[in-house]
Amino acid sequence: MPSSRLRSLRAALPALVLALAALPAAAGVVRVPQDAATIQAAVNLAGTGDVVLISSGTYEETVNITSRVDLTLRGKGKVVLRAPLGVDEVVLVVGSTGIRLVDLRFVGGDDPPGIGSPTGVTALSSRAVHVHDCRFTRVGIGVHVDGGSAAAVTESSFVQCTTGVYLDDTTGGVAARNEFENCTRSVFFLGATACSATENEVDGGTFRAFDVASGSNNLIVDNEVESSAAAVRSLAADTHVLRNSIKKCLSGIEIVGDRALVAGNKVSKVEQFGIRIGASDGVVQGNTIKATGGDGIEVVSADTLVTANAVSKAGDEGISVIGTGNTISFNKVKKSADADIASDLPAQNTFLANKSKTGVVSY
Repeated sequence: MPSSRLRSLRAALPALVLALAALPAAAGVVRVPQDAATIQAAVNLAGTGDVVLISSGTYEETVNITSRVDLTLRGKGKVVLRAPLGVDEVVLVVGSTGIRLVDLRFVGGDDPPGIGSPTGVTALSSRAVHVHDCRFTRVGIGVHVDGGSAAAVTESSFVQCTTGVYLDDTTGGVAARNEFENCTRSVFFLGATACSATENEVDGGTFRAFDVASGSNNLIVDNEVESSAAAVRSLAADTHVLRNSIKKCLSGIEIVGDRALVAGNKVSKVEQFGIRIGASDGVVQGNTIKATGGDGIEVVSADTLVTANAVSKAGDEGISVIGTGNTISFNKVKKSADADIASDLPAQNTFLANKSKTGVVSY
């Protein structure tokens, strides 16, 4: 007769079986080309939580990931993806969540891209798509996030792309710790909300490094920009531009959206202006501007606070104020080619405790 201990174990067995069945399955690996001849075939075989592991080689195909959850495409060795002739993108992610692309190379043609060049990755109406440690060379757009939320592009490189990262009508997107080399535009925000570009390095570029065309509450923080055309421009409201290093560019930081915060930036050796504010209710604080071809700081707005900035060796005015209701305070301005501080309507602005040799000069 079974012992009481054995009878108790038998009684508990059904519950144990149910508990084990409820545990998540270990992630599977589908290998290309060992288990599937193409990346698309491997994606079709893979289940939730699986990894598509792609061996070294060049793959000319379009990969479609639609309505999937928690799937990783990872390169093993040098994995190069090229778009077939006439297609719009190499990898298309649609209506999916938790898709990760890791250590892949996307390569366009031999010449710099133009209109109609394919996109490396398009994420459409998806959530938490993460592109990490990938390389994009001579493609039209490297990564296009269209709609959805919480996308991230990190530690990737973009060389001679028309646009590196395009955050389009999306929320909470991040472009962080990437390298951009000679891209027409590095990061483009269009209709983006609460998105950020942080700790990126930009070298070269013929248009703008960081371009915020529309949206709100976006951040451009701790980036390094050198030898680009325009470094930063924002037409959107509530943009924060903080602690960026900008040098040897055509122009520095241009703000045309209301309620901007521009603080802690270092701008040097630009051909035109250091910082230009063309909207209302902004704050320009604690920036260092040196050796500009034009004005150090241009204020073409109303009700803007310009405070505690250091401006030296401006090619025109150190601080130029056109507009009313602005407060210019506690700035240090020296060695400007023209006036250190100038205003068209000095009586309709407030100038307080600034340090300069020329004082406030009226136009």
